[in-house]
Amino acid sequence: FDVENEVSFRSFLIEAIGKLDLFGLLRAMGLGRGRGLVLFLAVSLGLELCLGCTTGVIGRLATTDGVTYVFGTSDTENGDFRAALVHGKKHKAGSTRPIYPLKQVFPHLVSEDRSFTWSKENLGDLPQKELWKPTEPIFSIPQVDETYSLIETGGGYGIVNEFGVGIGESTCGARFVQKPVFDGGSASFEIGELSQIALERTKTARDAVKLMGSLAEEHGYYGAFYNDPALQHSEAGEALTIADGREAWIFHITPDDTGKSAVWCAQRVPDDSFSIVANRFVIREVVEDSEDFLYSSNIFEVARRQGLWRKGQKLDFLKVYGPLNDDLIKYSTDRVWRAAQLWNPSRGETRENRQNYPTNFHADRQISLEDINALLRDHYEGSEIDLTKGIESGPFGDPDRYDKFPVDGLTNGDLGEHSFLRAISMFRSIYYYIQRSDASLPKEVNGRILIGFHEPSESIAVPVYVCSKTLPKQVVAGSMFTYDDTSLYWAATLLGNWVHKAYVHIHPFLMPLIRTFETNMYNEMDKVEEEAAALVKAGKKDEAIKLLEEKQLEWSSDTREFLRTTFYQIVSKFHDGLVYGNPAGESVTVHSLFYPKEWLETIGFFSPRFRVVQNSKIRSLGGSNGSLNANPSTGLSLITVVSMICTVVLALKLFY
Repeated sequence: FDVENEVSFRSFLIEAIGKLDLFGLLRAMGLGRGRGLVLFLAVSLGLELCLGCTTGVIGRLATTDGVTYVFGTSDTENGDFRAALVHGKKHKAGSTRPIYPLKQVFPHLVSEDRSFTWSKENLGDLPQKELWKPTEPIFSIPQVDETYSLIETGGGYGIVNEFGVGIGESTCGARFVQKPVFDGGSASFEIGELSQIALERTKTARDAVKLMGSLAEEHGYYGAFYNDPALQHSEAGEALTIADGREAWIFHITPDDTGKSAVWCAQRVPDDSFSIVANRFVIREVVEDSEDFLYSSNIFEVARRQGLWRKGQKLDFLKVYGPLNDDLIKYSTDRVWRAAQLWNPSRGETRENRQNYPTNFHADRQISLEDINALLRDHYEGSEIDLTKGIESGPFGDPDRYDKFPVDGLTNGDLGEHSFLRAISMFRSIYYYIQRSDASLPKEVNGRILIGFHEPSESIAVPVYVCSKTLPKQVVAGSMFTYDDTSLYWAATLLGNWVHKAYVHIHPFLMPLIRTFETNMYNEMDKVEEEAAALVKAGKKDEAIKLLEEKQLEWSSDTREFLRTTFYQIVSKFHDGLVYGNPAGESVTVHSLFYPKEWLETIGFFSPRFRVVQNSKIRSLGGSNGSLNANPSTGLSLITVVSMICTVVLALKLFY
């Protein structure tokens, strides 16, 4: 086994497992007790590499419309990007709630009981459809009398419920690692199941925090890649942003040191502030006996037991429970710095102060939906680390920086700790979301999220509502296995990939089109929601729900069509290194993009070695083997002379 090919080997095994009925295979081999092994393989190999997700939360007094916002991106290579609507239910006494193992690649879950998205029917026409068997739970907990409706994703995370409680997620490094119950450990919960149960059972952000914390303390918590020495600590912790229209919170969780419980802490975000989490814990001093802090019963004892804290000292959650090393600090904190630069410029925060960023930043001005979209689409444009500038961006200012990987004879040792910067908007985003919670609205209207797919800088987030009977097919369909023309993910991916071929030329052309479409849709959304709220207050709830259902279908369909037709428009205008104009004129105009002077100078274009390209008239037509070459004394090649003779002969035949 070649360690350098670990990732490709992992991908091979993921695909192989997806095509096999492993439970049936083990039974056929007489290994009926192999369930734990299969769950271990399905989980450890069925994980997306989550490192990179960004999330943020804004207090209600820091926004233009007086509401809370939770927003974020899910950044991975091979995740399940589908959204799922889970309907609330009333349950019989003695019922249990199954807890499923962590799996974030397609299909995240195969179940006929939870949501249409996870059903066999929604696996599409993939040839391996019949080989994916229903997901088996690892254990269960007692069910409550009634659960609430919510929307969740193929990443495994709940993101909003019918009461407008919203949750965002970002994986963080942590000191302690813990194994799950199906692989010789004692932990039963990962963050996805915790977030789902919180939305199923709570109406406020504070209660969601308390429920997730208590379940993890009682049953144990495990992170992703717990068995991978290279990744287990960087994926061991989790941070959630949680808001409900009144309060906004940051929630951190990590395994404890016994392998049987969890350590967690939550801090309230002031109403006039915002917080950003980018794969690194942000809660610092834990304040005892404060209404603005909630934490596990063992938070001080575990730290004391491990020699990380003494009574009478302040407990810094990041320093005590964060990762053993801080190798990814720049990868994480640049995103936090950028939000502070845009929304709290008076603070004058610098990148050099990254070790001391606060948990929360005061908003210098009230933040709008447009501001949030702009942050999600940001590549540090105009800043000291503008990713559209420099030789790294190529000749056309591409802000994407691909993840390092040992190719072309390189090894991980060669690559070492070298890496590119990354922004909030990036090429491997599979979905992003903006959740607004307004406590003054009826729940039919308040339970809404804007969800977009692929890289935010070339995509549009559409409104979907928890009160609906179904979600639009554009947000529940598709996979990484094959292109799906119904999927918003693939429409955005198609457009985004073409835009990045010549980013500095195409993106400025695209964005006015996106902003116009987006503004019109969101303006209509506001009017529709106002009408729906009036219907609910008038006792016409069913009419309100029908209105929202019809409009979300229309918006998703229109957005997909816009992305697709805009792609066609851009392809016809920008292709083959040329820009075509005057499409309604008698004839098109055309000019070459060529390359910017700075880039040409950087690659040495104007040096003597490039003369053969600079002047095509002296280009060799062959080698020294008797092929045609330029005549240095006359400047005429033999082929030119032959062409002239043929022309003369042809003219003589025509006229004589």
